Amino acid sequence: MATLSDRHKVQTYIENELGCYSPSNFSNYKQQLERFSLNNQRLSNLRIAIKSDARSSFSKGALSLAEGISNLCLGRYSWSIVQLYYSNFYFLRCRILLNGVALVRCGSPYTIRALENELPNKLNIRDRKYSGDHGIAIKIQTSNFSNSDILLSNSINGVNVYEWLKTQRETVQYKKRHFEDPKRLSIVKNIVPQKGSTKIADYIDSFLNEPNHIYCFLEDYAILATPLVNGKMALGLLKQWNTTPFASSFTKHLKNALPFNIPIRSKLNDILECR
Repeated sequence: MATLSDRHKVQTYIENELGCYSPSNFSNYKQQLERFSLNNQRLSNLRIAIKSDARSSFSKGALSLAEGISNLCLGRYSWSIVQLYYSNFYFLRCRILLNGVALVRCGSPYTIRALENELPNKLNIRDRKYSGDHGIAIKIQTSNFSNSDILLSNSINGVNVYEWLKTQRETVQYKKRHFEDPKRLSIVKNIVPQKGSTKIADYIDSFLNEPNHIYCFLEDYAILATPLVNGKMALGLLKQWNTTPFASSFTKHLKNALPFNIPIRSKLNDILECR
């Protein structure tokens, strides 16, 4: 069982504010939660919890990104797809938080906007694809930020990029009987022409520097381009909140995971150094 210190700060803050100190009992507090209005002090405390959870999520995203890139270069293609998907998920969750939307579970999932006098809103999850943490994150993003998120401005074969990446991960991890390595899957062939290729370093800069992020909507590149761009946007929000997610020792750990040296001016450096 997870301890309180392992759990999301937003969740534990609201549980404790409502007088619930046993997480297993929190489903009995639905009425109290639905009346939980954010006064000035509560809003201030919620923002502290949001910032903490966002930092944690970004650090997980950065590590998953570095390890996913490394495994692409080393020919561990199947597992790299799983890691790059998780990187994208963690960066997305970081962005949702820093855009002022927090998730609380009380039997059912609820969202609460970080604005004074706001009340929690129960999420209506009718479509099974939006169940679970991953589907809920996509549901929150598409419901709240469809007009402002550039990654929702286009699609891949009619599917938004978040759902497309989720499908790629599920196909590799759950729907295939075994990993197909050393065979390169079609969605990574162009990014890594052969095992050990460092051409990926050039692609990374292209993905991060292209102003319209078109690579995120191209099936041959999206598996890497999307988490990179998502990380770049999450970093921008961290800067707005005047916070950094990890220490320089963790940055060194991230860079050591990569099988090539990152050019000093590369925007990948910005993500891994949070600068």
